[in-house]
Amino acid sequence: MIFVLKNLFHISLKIIHYTKKSYIFSFGFWYTFGTHYFVHFGRAIFMSNNDAVFSVKKFFLLEQNKNKENEIIKIILQEDIPIICVNREQQKKRLMTFSSLYGSGTSFWLQKHNWDYFISEKDKKKIEELLNAEPVVLNINIYSNIPEKSTEVVVVQQTNNTNSSSSNSNEIQNIDNHITKINKLVENKTSDPKQISNILVDAVKDTAVINQEIMLNATQYSDSEAKIFTQDMVNSTMAMVKASLTIPMEGVYQDEFINTQVEKSENPILKHMIRSYTQGIAFFEFYNRLLSSSYAISKLRIEFKNKYLSLYSTLLPHFDPSQLTLERVFFGGLRAVPPHLINNWTAGLLLHDVGKKAGIEYNEGEANYDHKAAIDHVRTGMSSIVNKTNYGKEVAFIVGYHHDYYGNNGSYGIYTSYLNNFKKNNPTKLQDYCIGFNLENLVKCDVLAYFPAKVLEIIDTYDSLTDTSRVSSKRLNHDEAIDIMWNEFIVKRRRLDPVLFDIFVKFKGAKEYFKYG
Repeated sequence: MIFVLKNLFHISLKIIHYTKKSYIFSFGFWYTFGTHYFVHFGRAIFMSNNDAVFSVKKFFLLEQNKNKENEIIKIILQEDIPIICVNREQQKKRLMTFSSLYGSGTSFWLQKHNWDYFISEKDKKKIEELLNAEPVVLNINIYSNIPEKSTEVVVVQQTNNTNSSSSNSNEIQNIDNHITKINKLVENKTSDPKQISNILVDAVKDTAVINQEIMLNATQYSDSEAKIFTQDMVNSTMAMVKASLTIPMEGVYQDEFINTQVEKSENPILKHMIRSYTQGIAFFEFYNRLLSSSYAISKLRIEFKNKYLSLYSTLLPHFDPSQLTLERVFFGGLRAVPPHLINNWTAGLLLHDVGKKAGIEYNEGEANYDHKAAIDHVRTGMSSIVNKTNYGKEVAFIVGYHHDYYGNNGSYGIYTSYLNNFKKNNPTKLQDYCIGFNLENLVKCDVLAYFPAKVLEIIDTYDSLTDTSRVSSKRLNHDEAIDIMWNEFIVKRRRLDPVLFDIFVKFKGAKEYFKYG
């Protein structure tokens, strides 16, 4: 151990000597190297003893791997396979996560410079085995805590032009009309935030209401018949979501315009769904822009020990603190989200409260608050999505998992129950990561939570605390809400995720970012 530390210190001095760059740059380089060295500590020792390695470039070019680049990258990220980086000129070697290298260049192994990239022979065989393995089938047991049949979904608000015919033609045409308006906004490069807000809020409101109405009507059919009955709704809703993601973000993020339009609705549940959706699409855009800068991730790594380590130690208690890093929090590393996932995730944001009933308060302390109804709405909503529609499983998981809160007090998400049952049946299986980006991470119980659900928990909590519709409880301003969320739901109880919360706080203060960022 002393030998390793001496080598690390020696290498850090060499970096300072060779680069003659600023102290901060040199320290950051050493910190990243040191962090990854300890993340893969045992493996690094093994590799230093002339372990057989294979070129990453040659691996992608193998005949059997042609046209499989995306699958290979996905496996490397999911399995947290380290990359051995060798500098030919300076004769240096270091370990890096694939995600950190990939964030700097999507085909970094093809770039012409002095670095070569390798994986161990053991990891090469592991990737090949997973490439040839049968695809993971989502285990139906993950739905074991929701009803086999969809329970009643009460419509939160009726629209004037809705009928209950089996064709749903009027409702679908309504959504399609909104899509046309959104597309014209984008085509004409409309920059008026008021006009953008009007069109977006109307589209989201009608789409949410129509989904609840059609899913309610679908309860009279068998599951297979219901999925046919709701298919046009699913298609048009996903098209509306995709169109709304093309709207200029500086228009979406003007809170004052969005809130003015939202307040025109009299239903508090519907207002909450609209705000959560618009905040969600703006947040994901901000998040991706933020993570496009390698500096943002490096800064989080540097801050991790002092700011976050103690918080995550309670979530992953089986790890020695020296092994806990940012890469251990996020399976495959903290990274930008590809467009197809954002499309599915934002549909989940739109429908996350589809199981709520009208006339019942869902904020604790409100006059008509019903704790059982609050718990049931995630099961009712997920049941309707799973049994009565063909929405993607990402949508269903977000609807069912957005109140898991890392399994702490107040948790009533479905994944908490599923994970607890899994632990009883598999007592030696431990969750080595906090958050996963992919459904397979949850099905295998490799993680404690689902990334978009953790984002929604933060948006959902913030909106509930600052909601103008609160009756019995005082509506909090921004600073009061942020203070309570940090101190009550992160420091005292690990309900919200600390890193994602800090990104959210940056997002809430970043209106100017969308204009100039």
